[in-house]
Amino acid sequence: MSKLIPGERKGKITAPKAKAQVWNPQFIELLVAGIQHGDQPEHWAALAHDLRDAAAYVRNTTILPWPLHLAEQIEQYLLPTKIADLDAQEVLGDE
Repeated sequence: MSKLIPGERKGKITAPKAKAQVWNPQFIELLVAGIQHGDQPEHWAALAHDLRDAAAYVRNTTILPWPLHLAEQIEQYLLPTKIADLDAQEVLGDE
C-alpha cells in the first residue's frame, strides 16, 4: 500500500491512499551531499528513496537504495572468501 503511488494488487491497479499506514523496514535519514549547480536535493533524495524498491530479488523495501544494497550483498559473499584465503595462506606459510 502506498500513500502517494498507485500500486497493483491481484492484477488490478489500486489508488493511493493518503491516510493509509504503510510498512517501512527502518527509519532512515537521507543526506544529499555534493550537489552541483542547478541540482535540486529533493529530487536526489526522492530517487534514492525510490531505489529502495528497485531490487527485483527482494520482495520488501530495502534499507539502502538498490545499487548500495547490491554492493552490500556482494561484500557479504566475497569478504568471507578473502578472509578464509588469508587464513589458509598463513597456516601454510605462504605470504
